[in-house]
Amino acid sequence: MLGFANKCFVQGWMPIFAVLAGCATTSKAPVEGGVLAPGPAMDAAMPDVPVFHHSEITVTERVEPVLPDAGKRLKPEERVCRVQTYIDRTGTPWEAKAKDCPSVLVEAAQACMLKWRFEPPRNAEGEVVSASVLYRVTF
Repeated sequence: MLGFANKCFVQGWMPIFAVLAGCATTSKAPVEGGVLAPGPAMDAAMPDVPVFHHSEITVTERVEPVLPDAGKRLKPEERVCRVQTYIDRTGTPWEAKAKDCPSVLVEAAQACMLKWRFEPPRNAEGEVVSASVLYRVTF
């Protein structure tokens, strides 16, 4: 089993191809909107909110970030932020916290993520839950 999991990880196969190639493991359960790892990981800042990988959450409405004037002086490779986004049970973000982000872009990155919309996150049992997801915002 470990050999299959490693092969699929190294190959970078998409989930459906991984299943067809025999790479699926019994430790993951398919649910609507993605595949969840066993046992929810928790965010230290919000211990009641399970952590999801961005590939496990379906985006229904994406909003492009607006580069502030002060950010135009940054090199293109510096115009990147990681934003921890907290999504409620309806698929609406209720909080966004920028990490590893130039200070001139923090507010714009957080505002951008709060405008995104998602399908309601589901746990391994298929129940709708809140979620914590880390996204990369590139200006």
